[in-house]
Amino acid sequence: MANFNGLLDANGNTITNGRNDSIASVLRLVWRAVTEVSIKRTTNALDGRYSRHGNRIEAVPLSRRPAYHEAKQTENAMITILKEQLQLDVTPVRPTDTGLWLTREDVTRATGFELKPEGLCKGDICVPLPRHGTPLVDSSGAVDVAAFWRHMGQPVVHDEARTTWVLASGARERAAALETFEAPDFRLPDLDGRLHSLSEQRGKKVLLATWASW
Repeated sequence: MANFNGLLDANGNTITNGRNDSIASVLRLVWRAVTEVSIKRTTNALDGRYSRHGNRIEAVPLSRRPAYHEAKQTENAMITILKEQLQLDVTPVRPTDTGLWLTREDVTRATGFELKPEGLCKGDICVPLPRHGTPLVDSSGAVDVAAFWRHMGQPVVHDEARTTWVLASGARERAAALETFEAPDFRLPDLDGRLHSLSEQRGKKVLLATWASW
């Protein structure tokens, strides 16, 4: 950055008389104003991706950018839910910064649980809804799946933008599955593209050959 501390004569010596000191002061003020406008325009043009600290411009973390929060508030943004072997793309009924609110139909698709008067049910198992605290179901019948999943003691994680959610299995559920010695079900295509699931082979002898690229 240029530094106006005074004016120079033909020999490069600083002229320090009062009149030229005043001129140098004016030039310093002009330079600061030009720098201020330049930095302000640059910061505004970068749409919140950078911020100013004095005369320095630094990158703003994703979670602090205005565009990031505007995107999070978009109600019709599609999100992805991952659960065991399931990958489901759904549209939440509310912005995801308030939770993972889904329609009752999408709740069943994502978790297998169905909203009934006695609670959220899956087969013969029903989980009563808590009577106190933050409600899990709103007046329209939408369910906060993340809050419901945690209510059952299961972990829920999501990425920073809240566009991908994982409904994981807790340690107790995984331990119970191991005690049964029953392999988890999966569905994969054969060489002709036909899908086969492990559960279809129940009662038969099955040889599983696995490999890894590493």
